[in-house]
Formats: sequence, structure tokens, C-alpha cells
Amino acid sequence: MPKTSSCIKNVSELELSGDKVFLKACAKIAIAANIPLKKLQNTQFKEFLQEYCNQNIPDESTIRKKTVHAVYKTVIQEIKVSLDNGSVYIIVDESIDTCGRYIAHLIIEALQENNPSKPYLIASKELGKTNNVTVTPFIQSIIPDIMVSLESRNLRLSESINFVESFSAKCKKIPGDVGIKVREKLDGTVEKNEGFKSLQSVNSIIVGKSLNEVTP
Repeated sequence: MPKTSSCIKNVSELELSGDKVFLKACAKIAIAANIPLKKLQNTQFKEFLQEYCNQNIPDESTIRKKTVHAVYKTVIQEIKVSLDNGSVYIIVDESIDTCGRYIAHLIIEALQENNPSKPYLIASKELGKTNNVTVTPFIQSIIPDIMVSLESRNLRLSESINFVESFSAKCKKIPGDVGIKVREKLDGTVEKNEGFKSLQSVNSIIVGKSLNEVTP
């Protein structure tokens, strides 16, 4: 079989070989440096990459469709590893950009007792104005998907049950008025959750408790 005369990889060759590392790296660097992807189409920049990196840069739409979501998933996984399934808190930072637009930023950090944690920007959105009426829907639209992305998956039932029970026990020890509010919320979401009680019953069977102890 004759050898290929050119060693510059085009998009179709990348797809056939599965080697998308370079394009993904370009997209990740551009996004991290706040460089619009269209800047990768600069003629001199493309020629530089072709000459010194032996790589061909496809058009912006191809990069966006084939690499941006992969970069997003990679970054979310890195954040997930950093948070290490610990307690977290969120911050909504409201600001006005240089164009006078109202921007809301959702930031997540690990909740640590003694050391400051690294903040992670999860989402940004332009709002008509920044107040509780506009910010609340922004948070509600982002939190479910982000929590699903960051949570541990495929845990054994016993591990999940232990996590919830441990979390509940800690919440019940919170002192003062804040503790009262937390316990009220806890009673409404966990203690009265019939589905969770059923899962506890199933877990009792799995860990070897008597069937008589299991709620039907």
C-alpha cells in the first residue's frame, strides 16, 4: 500500500483515526484564554499551525460542533474530581460588563472548614436586569443539570443511603435559627419522603436485616 504523501491531517482523517486531541486542545486553550474560536481562522495563525504543528485547522463551525461539548465535559469532570463529592456552596455574582449589559455568573466552591477553596465558574447569562425576579429563574435553570453532571453515578444503594443519612445527621446538629430552618426543610424533603423510606427498606434487605424490620 502506498504511503500518504501529506502528513497534515484534515477533518475527515481526524474523524477516521479518532485523533481529535489536537483540535480539542485548540478549543480548550481558546476558551480558557477567552479567545473567540473564529480567531483560529486567522490566515497567519493557521499557517503557523500547519508549518510547526503539522496540523490543519478546520473552519470554526466544525471546531464548535466537534470539540466544544467535549471540552465542556472534560472541564466538568475536572471540577467533579476537585470537589471530591464533598459539600459545596454556590455564589451568584451580578455585574455589568463594559457594554452595559447585566450579567449573572454562577460560581461553585467546595465548603471547607479551615482552608479557602478554588472557585469554579459554572454558567454566565445576560439578564434584563439583576434582581431576585431575574436571578432566581437563572439559578433554577442551571442547578439541576449541573448537580447531575457533578454528582457521583452508579453508587451502590447502601452507599447512597449512608450518604443521605449522614448528611441528615449533620444537618440536625446545626445550631441556632439557621439550624431550625434547615431541620424544617429536611423534614419536608427527606423525613416525609415515602420513596426514600422504600429505598431504606430495600437496603435493609440487602444488608441482611430481618424481613420483619422492613416496611411493606
